[in-house]
Amino acid sequence: MNKYEIVIYKKLLRAIENKIGERSNIVDVLSDYLYISKEAVEKRLSRQIPFTFGEISEIATQLNISIDSILHSSLMKSRPFEAKYTNMYDPQEVDYAMQMEYLDVIKTAKQARYSEYGVSTNALPLQFMIRFENIYKLYMLKWIHQFKDEEDDIKPFNEIEISPKTHEINEYFVTQVEYIKNTFFVWNELLICYLVQDVQYFYRMGLMTLTDKILLKDEINRLIDYLELLTESDKYSSGNTLHIYLSNLTVETNYSYIEIDDFKLTMMKIGSFNEAASFDKEVYAKTKRWIDSFRQNSILISGANSSFRKEFFDNQRQTTKLLIK
Repeated sequence: MNKYEIVIYKKLLRAIENKIGERSNIVDVLSDYLYISKEAVEKRLSRQIPFTFGEISEIATQLNISIDSILHSSLMKSRPFEAKYTNMYDPQEVDYAMQMEYLDVIKTAKQARYSEYGVSTNALPLQFMIRFENIYKLYMLKWIHQFKDEEDDIKPFNEIEISPKTHEINEYFVTQVEYIKNTFFVWNELLICYLVQDVQYFYRMGLMTLTDKILLKDEINRLIDYLELLTESDKYSSGNTLHIYLSNLTVETNYSYIEIDDFKLTMMKIGSFNEAASFDKEVYAKTKRWIDSFRQNSILISGANSSFRKEFFDNQRQTTKLLIK
């Protein structure tokens, strides 16, 4: 948490204490209000895990706490973001519903007058990741590693399964995203290297076997082949524009924005899958300018720079050789 978030968090906790009293009572009451375990409440109270926007809203409603009074002192310098933590490993209906909220936005692009999707990222974008089942499972393993409760064991790679409904949502997403009229990605050129590092890490942790590594090496190479073929053109099969750039600067944080007619959404990556979203127009404008500045300092590899593109993808194939020496 940054300093502002810590101040707001402390104000929220003081407001809760004023309404409920002793900490033991607070844990019991919030557990009932939010339908989560007492252990989960304790983690939120100690700032190990943040309250979600929905949880804060429910607490404020139940205890008649004014969110405006908590935010008032710093509101002019802040902008609203809503973080959503979807359970990717053991999804429930609420998790599928959260995935569909995003998809419902994307699918409106097909009938829109204008749509644009801009992304700066140091991780493999979702629409490419979900085309490769084992790479997708690698990101699920990473998500579990990041968000598991301390008492939970992490299942190994070969025991991770993708639910049929997640498969269905992913396949639909892949088809719908190509209807966005203008898409561009600014990639960190170490994107494949980071994938290889993740595989090596989980292998050292004993969560992958040598067979798993070989399987992923083959799939990462197929991913590289797919991306190289994709970047030979500057369009999707739908005919809509796709521009992919390699950044000359380090892409440290994953940001994206979507514009569909008058609708504007900004997103910031949290962990492997989750994102914080904002509908604030100033956030959108600043994020768009920030991503555009990255694009201006990047090399276009889709539909252009064929010799550079070939050299880049050949280097990525050399990187995957590190998986099996």
